[in-house]
Amino acid sequence: MRWLYVSALMSVILSSCFPSHTQNEKQENEEAKHLLQGVWLDELSDEPVMNVKGDTIYYSDVLSDPVFFKIIDDSLVTYGSVVNSYKIIKQGEFNFHFYALSGEEVHLHKSELNDTTSFIHRREVPIYDNVLKKDSVVYFNDHRYHGYVYINPSHFKVTKPTVSESGMAMDNFYYDNIIHICVYEGKEKIFAQDITKQMFESLIPHDFFQYAILSDMDFDKIDARGYHFQANLCVPDDASCYLINLIVSPEGTINYEMVN
Repeated sequence: MRWLYVSALMSVILSSCFPSHTQNEKQENEEAKHLLQGVWLDELSDEPVMNVKGDTIYYSDVLSDPVFFKIIDDSLVTYGSVVNSYKIIKQGEFNFHFYALSGEEVHLHKSELNDTTSFIHRREVPIYDNVLKKDSVVYFNDHRYHGYVYINPSHFKVTKPTVSESGMAMDNFYYDNIIHICVYEGKEKIFAQDITKQMFESLIPHDFFQYAILSDMDFDKIDARGYHFQANLCVPDDASCYLINLIVSPEGTINYEMVN
């Protein structure tokens, strides 16, 4: 009996120290989720905004990733690279009103045709396999130099949080490039290497670097230091870029310099 009493007491102590997760978790509103299924259009423009299938929202923006969601209490909660919550103002079978991230009201109505053609591209994002080749021939001190640039699309995905016209957070995505460069002096190859954006991480502010892609590379000039290329690191859909000089020396070494 004493052993049973101690065992029961320990069970009570352990349960009080380690409460069940389900006690604090808020239950999802399954009825509200069911009402949200289908294609939703902007109430004023009739433009498609989102297609809801199961527990996933597909946005009409061609570059945006689908996002997992829940409806908890009176809020739509989306789980992308950042978790966002939108307070629901009104929800019915054919109407859905909520507050955008900016605080403005967004009014959507359900498409009676349930037309999903605006969201087909979400099912498979195209990856372009074409390689862009550039080359340049220059002379320096009576020596002939030939440089090549091969811009190769990769499968490395870069995700950038953004906000849609309807005020909803989205994750836009892009594919980075790997750029191969090589330099010949006459017929002798003095340098060849794949260039990735990670090589410049120490030169670029982190807030910019994490959303940037290695977008382009061009020949710049040749001088006593060597053969100069110039790389562009840009955030897609943004006006700002960083320019970096790559200098291939006559001995076949490479150095990087930020363009001031």
